[in-house]
Amino acid sequence: MNQIVSYIPFRLGDYDKQLLFIIVLIAGTGMVMLYSASSAIGRELGDSAIYLKGHFVRLLIGFGVLALTMHIDYRLYKKIAFPLLVIAAIVLLAGLIHHRFWGTGTTARWIYISGISVQTSELMKFSLITYIAYYLEKKKDKMNSFNDGLLPMVIVIGISSLLILKQPDFSTTAILVTVVFIMLFIGNARISHLFAIGSVGSLLMLLSLFGSSYQIARIESYFKGGDLSGAGYQMQQSMMSLGGGGFLGIGLGESISKNLFLPTPHTDFILAIIGEEMGFLGVLAISTLFLMFFFRSLKVAKSSKDSFGLYLAVGLASSIFLYAVVNAAVVSGLLPVTGLPIPLVSYGGSNVLYTLGSVGVILNISSSTKNIKKRYNRSSN
Repeated sequence: MNQIVSYIPFRLGDYDKQLLFIIVLIAGTGMVMLYSASSAIGRELGDSAIYLKGHFVRLLIGFGVLALTMHIDYRLYKKIAFPLLVIAAIVLLAGLIHHRFWGTGTTARWIYISGISVQTSELMKFSLITYIAYYLEKKKDKMNSFNDGLLPMVIVIGISSLLILKQPDFSTTAILVTVVFIMLFIGNARISHLFAIGSVGSLLMLLSLFGSSYQIARIESYFKGGDLSGAGYQMQQSMMSLGGGGFLGIGLGESISKNLFLPTPHTDFILAIIGEEMGFLGVLAISTLFLMFFFRSLKVAKSSKDSFGLYLAVGLASSIFLYAVVNAAVVSGLLPVTGLPIPLVSYGGSNVLYTLGSVGVILNISSSTKNIKKRYNRSSN
């Protein structure tokens, strides 16, 4: 049996094809809607397809990363989990130091390499989720103990969250912490411990909001309403766009709001353009695709033959799905403006690479499971 679960070279045909098809469908839909949402702004820059071209290049690179991670044995990540976490922390710290002494923007979320911006928190997301999965497998018999099991994780999570909060990036921190708590919950951590840690952590995160003027402004505009500047204006225009499409929408490419009424319609608020042009059915379709991706990923996680694969698949899938959920909540006015994109649909770079790289890891887990089943069946016969 040990020989069966040892390293197995994966073949191309053994991955979860349904999961990959869903991702390709989301990316394809995103390209169509991104061109529609960005064409007006593009024309102002002299090329209506300028953002589509940039997004297409990012998708090509992203699917290249997917192909790579799909063929790397996911169990190898256990060997580099801690070094990868340390590297991610160093990158975040370097970004904070650079911004403190040489930065000109309002946040330290990005570092620039040869003119290309990279969002540093994306590396931390993957690294922390990978390390948590590794730790939960290693300490699975001690997770009921706070001192021997949970406390080291609290320290790691606290340091990682603090580095992202200092950028500042409250929304990414909140999602990452939520994902980690989901992983700890299925890793048999005691609910009373999680509740106590979550209460203290939530209080500290809320207190951190008072150190960021633009985040306070976003929250104030959300609760006060009627604000016609900044985030308040963006939110109002988003809800008008989303509701203006009715059930069937006004037609692909026919959006009125994208003609410079809705700021950045091709990034964080592209779902509003989808609602305006494709109606409730269009929003329902893209939401259904993300639900299908999430449940398909959970099926992969459930069928994993080791706990590391289970935790890793759940963590990565949850982080992608929660981005889509929070983005939809912001666009519909249920949450204040966060600045989080909808994966593979919003224009962007770092999140595209993170999303497709993570999907590649999940596909590798599914491939591993199918190979093990095949070898087991051969040995039984």
